[in-house]
Amino acid sequence: MYIPAFEILIIFFNQNNLLIRKILLKGVNFYLNKDILLHQKSFN
Repeated sequence: MYIPAFEILIIFFNQNNLLIRKILLKGVNFYLNKDILLHQKSFN
């Protein structure tokens, strides 16, 4: 039961890989920008 479910998950993630990457990149960029803004505020 475990392996087929795992394979289905892999197929699902492969199909949605680009979408997931876009969402993750947006989230990472958002947090990096917040971090940079916080550092700029602390330096000024």
